[in-house]
Amino acid sequence: MKKIYSEKTKNVLLANCWEQLDAGGGRASDFNKRVAVFARKRNLGEIGFTSPDGKSENPSVPTVSAASHKTTMEDILKCGKSEDIEDINDISISESESCFFNSLKQKNDSLVIRCDCFYIGNPSKPLSYSLSCVDEDTLIDIMFFPLSVSEKLCLSYMLGRTLDYLNVHRYRRERYTQYECIVGFNSKGKAILERFNTKSEAEDNAKFYFMKSGKVTKTSVDSIFDITDDRSKINVGKYNYMRSKPVVVTDDIDCHNITVLLNKGTRFIAALDSDNISDYILNSDNYYVRDVDNGLFSYRSYNCSVNSCIDNGHKYIYPISLNVRDVLNHSCDGMKSIFDYSSIVNYPTLDFFKLKVFHSIQESMDNFLADHPYEYIVYACECNNSTLLYIFQTYGINKLIPCTLLSETAKIAKSFICEERGWDDKDFMFNFNGMKKVKDASCAKAKNKHAYATNEIKDINHMFSDAYSGGVNLCSKVVNHSNTLTYDIDANNGYPTVMGSLPMIDWNHPVYKIMNNCDLTLEDFGYPLNDREPDNLTIYPFIPMVVKATFEFDNNTVFPNLGVRVNTKDEDITIYQLINKDDDYSYTAIELYLALKMGAKVHIKSGYILQSLYDEETGNIIYGFRSMMTTLIKERNKMIDKYGKNSIQSQILKLLVNSLYGKTAQGVKDISKDKKTDKQGVLTNPVIAAMTTAGMRSLVFAAMNEINAHGYEVYSVTTDGFITNCPIDVLNSYDLFGLKHWFLESRKALTGDKDAAIWSLKHQQEDLYNFTTRGNISLNVGDKGKDDLPGVAAFNSLSRPYPELPKEDYANRFDFRKLVETRTGKLADQTKKYPKIEDIGKGILYIPSIINESKSMDFDLKRKPVKESLTKAYAEYDGVTYEIAQFDTVPYQNTEEMLMYRKVGRSSKCLRTVEEWNLFFKNIDSCIKKSLGYDEFDIIYNIVHNHKTHSIIIPFLADKDISVDDKIKWINEHNNSDKTFTKSHWNHASDPIPAKKKIPMVILEDKIAELCE
Repeated sequence: MKKIYSEKTKNVLLANCWEQLDAGGGRASDFNKRVAVFARKRNLGEIGFTSPDGKSENPSVPTVSAASHKTTMEDILKCGKSEDIEDINDISISESESCFFNSLKQKNDSLVIRCDCFYIGNPSKPLSYSLSCVDEDTLIDIMFFPLSVSEKLCLSYMLGRTLDYLNVHRYRRERYTQYECIVGFNSKGKAILERFNTKSEAEDNAKFYFMKSGKVTKTSVDSIFDITDDRSKINVGKYNYMRSKPVVVTDDIDCHNITVLLNKGTRFIAALDSDNISDYILNSDNYYVRDVDNGLFSYRSYNCSVNSCIDNGHKYIYPISLNVRDVLNHSCDGMKSIFDYSSIVNYPTLDFFKLKVFHSIQESMDNFLADHPYEYIVYACECNNSTLLYIFQTYGINKLIPCTLLSETAKIAKSFICEERGWDDKDFMFNFNGMKKVKDASCAKAKNKHAYATNEIKDINHMFSDAYSGGVNLCSKVVNHSNTLTYDIDANNGYPTVMGSLPMIDWNHPVYKIMNNCDLTLEDFGYPLNDREPDNLTIYPFIPMVVKATFEFDNNTVFPNLGVRVNTKDEDITIYQLINKDDDYSYTAIELYLALKMGAKVHIKSGYILQSLYDEETGNIIYGFRSMMTTLIKERNKMIDKYGKNSIQSQILKLLVNSLYGKTAQGVKDISKDKKTDKQGVLTNPVIAAMTTAGMRSLVFAAMNEINAHGYEVYSVTTDGFITNCPIDVLNSYDLFGLKHWFLESRKALTGDKDAAIWSLKHQQEDLYNFTTRGNISLNVGDKGKDDLPGVAAFNSLSRPYPELPKEDYANRFDFRKLVETRTGKLADQTKKYPKIEDIGKGILYIPSIINESKSMDFDLKRKPVKESLTKAYAEYDGVTYEIAQFDTVPYQNTEEMLMYRKVGRSSKCLRTVEEWNLFFKNIDSCIKKSLGYDEFDIIYNIVHNHKTHSIIIPFLADKDISVDDKIKWINEHNNSDKTFTKSHWNHASDPIPAKKKIPMVILEDKIAELCE
């Protein structure tokens, strides 16, 4: 095999304060023949690199103070018992100035060992493994270099050798060894195992064989080889079956608590040789290990043992309670490379990496090691240490890390709500969303699960679940500007602002009013904001209402705000149309309030207005998340002032604010379908989730309609903002159909009067090209350091031309714009799809599948294009001028109209030029006529008939110098049907047309106009 590790690598390591370790081995194995092992210790407070010339880089001290960490290694390791880490932590929210951030600090100790691997091409060819951990104030790095390519190492070996190096207490193997055998199979074909104290006793009781690997064969009972079978028939020697296997029983030992911290864990597991740990992780039946976007984590600790490797190591074991965590599940927005973590924790990065295009280095790691062994080692350590210190800053040094940052956020929020409301933990689910534990259940799996307390509460939550829909995303005007100033404006803390206005529900008495078969009016929004004045009703847009309803907007409404979900075999989208007569759609209060204010007629089939929870002291409505959001925002501002906007404290708190909505919406869509609840989290709440998204949509729709009413334009909208030519100061003056008051009230409660603005400016540009939903681009890179905002850059899911460069780099902007403006059809795209953890368990190599796709950059027809608004814009590339069609849009009348337009759009090769759009509209006309029952040939025949009977004049047909054959040929050039117009048709065109074939002149007008051109 090719040898990558060399004396050059060894000498660089030894010259930079690394020591070579005995690789160790077992009774009959010597790992020194397979791997070279090196270790280094550094003080946490003096992290720096020793360069080859002996000079030291400037040390950089992490933000976390390691000096306060005096827990010994033995203290850490003794804390590990197998536990369900989903149990709620005992978190206090009022202990310090940064209560939320400090609430993330964990109480349970665990030795966190960061593990990573570099490889050639894919993880099946490892170059090196690196493990890092902290012992008191000492940062320890251990690197394992396989002596040949494809020499995979077991994680149990590397952990064992690391624990040897840390001089952790180990246990005599024979004291804790028992022997396991298969004594039979149950009715489901699963092996029944028994343990015995001696090997001979186990073999005497064995009825079936193990394979040598120790795995129980998964075949049926009929195909298992019985102990009494003829051994020659089963080739025991060849397949190496055995009667029993040794098992280390650690039930009575205080296991060493260890957390393996990975980054893209699936990739790392793919680089490991098989052992008990990797088998546990890869076991497809293991409920407790999850793979979320290649980030692995385990729900429970895994009790096992690893072998000691040195000093008669074969006689000793380390019993461990193992947890798996992944940095990916704890990262904030914007953390895309290892250098992002390094920047946050002030970990020093060599200038070498800043100067190189690192994307090319990663594609050839073997050459990188051979040519730059020092930099290779530095980078390996940075990959480990920067993420390790990031985790330590977040949760504390050597603490048991939560499964994910967001799950921990939900626990903290739950604790906050419980403490604020004085609720017991066991009462939270009922008080928060009307659920109780199922004590008596016919199905054992249903016991101790939560279910809605009453059928009425269940119906309410099902309706809110059905009303839940995501943000509004659409393109409302296709433009290609060259000198028009436009703005990308977002709502400030959009979802938190809405959540701050939502009342809690009194689930003991949930119904305030039942609504059935009535027209909705603004008076229905009258609601008591204080229970001491129940007759003093205020028109309240955020009233907790959910109804099934039909609606009809005026034809002049530019942006109707009530969505209709359309499910086809190709997609699931929400369309905002003018009319909906299907009364099976559910809507919440604020969107219905806005619809009425915009002049819509809404008829209620059925629904509820819920009873809010009121404060016992003041009598006012309790806004469940307002206090929490206020605390989080204030704390983030403190952290920004103290540590900076990009500090870990600021980034974590920003994520906490923005993620709470997502946790309330977790699994909500499945509730109305009575699906399994395992996707739901501790904060899942259909009422809050549905009203939050409806509130955000309503704010955006109110703004868009006011913008349009005042003569400005809206080009595109994405969830919590839009692109417009309306200046933000003008936008801030709009009343938003009465919603401004309520949103400002929430903003002021969250941030105070200082920063209560609803809107903020994110991008601006004079060269907007807006062509479809999530497809808009400007060449303006901007300079935020000089308050020069960049332009928008949304690539409509197309991979950016230069992936190694930032998305908003000029090169990516320019090439993408050129691709779209010069397209003649769909654009080729190539994406990578990596195997999941279950694929690795099946033996699939961790090699990405290359997916070649063709992606349309045409307008997606979520709104109806207006033919009369078509105009031309131009772009020039390499001396060639390209035409780009611009046009306005209006809402569809109904779902049927939308489906027809999108069907024609999908059949179009390209929709870039005015000519291509004219052909589109021509095909639309044909579809409309067919839908009315008029055949295209009958239309042509009727026109010729009307010409020959002198009802109309078609100039070409009236020209006496043109022969009949040429006239027939010309007719067929304009004949879009499959039927040919013949001379016989011409001769009989003067004959009377049967009534059922006669077509009204209004249907013929467009075709007549075409023929007269």
